Amino acid sequence: MKRLILAIVLVVGWCAPSQAAITLLAGFPVLASGVNGWTTASANTTGATLIVVVSTAYANRPTATPFTDSASNSYTGRTNQYEAGSLSTARIYDVTSPTTSASHTWTWEGGGNFDCADVWIYAFSGTATGTAFDVQNGATVASAATTAQPGSVTPSNAGSLILTAVSNNVNSTAAFTINQSFTASTGVGFAGGGPSNGSAAYLIQGTAAALNPTWSGLSGSGGTGVALVIAVYKPGAGGAACTPTLSLLGVGRCN
Repeated sequence: MKRLILAIVLVVGWCAPSQAAITLLAGFPVLASGVNGWTTASANTTGATLIVVVSTAYANRPTATPFTDSASNSYTGRTNQYEAGSLSTARIYDVTSPTTSASHTWTWEGGGNFDCADVWIYAFSGTATGTAFDVQNGATVASAATTAQPGSVTPSNAGSLILTAVSNNVNSTAAFTINQSFTASTGVGFAGGGPSNGSAAYLIQGTAAALNPTWSGLSGSGGTGVALVIAVYKPGAGGAACTPTLSLLGVGRCN
């Protein structure tokens, strides 16, 4: 007598939305500095979903938006941090879904309104294309300090981008450092002798968690106040991440 055993197996998958991976475009950040008007070297922003301009300066007019770009983008300036005793200024500007160019430049105004600026220009792909900006914080320190923090931020999403900067009114090319796995870029100083210096840094975080990084290597001498900023940007939506599973629907036997 023959017996036939039948099993029906169903392969199913569970899918959930994933986040796009944020990537810094090749050739960035573009770093520039100057005392009066100047224009950056050109850079290729093709494919960028977010451009961020980070500025630290010795500023007579700290709330200005003192630059334009060759693609005529309109930037949003986040909360300015200005330490009045030393004129140390730090601010982050951004544009989501920018107009891009293979030869993008940024031009800074002259005339002494926004003097001695260190500027870092970042271009990223993979950020949210609606509203990438998430949260921000900032701080100033009037007294001499060798370390300082911008304040805590908590990203809303895993895979978020965090940028921070410190402005320390000191005529130096000191290599400021930062913890919590940020990638830092230090200012280049000023041929004209301007008394300002700063650093910027970015991090693409894994699991979303609060952070408040510490900048170190600041002057610590009298009269050199500190201004700090930090901002978070959301990742874009990725594809669906699916996990296959096996389900046994039934077993039968035929005699």
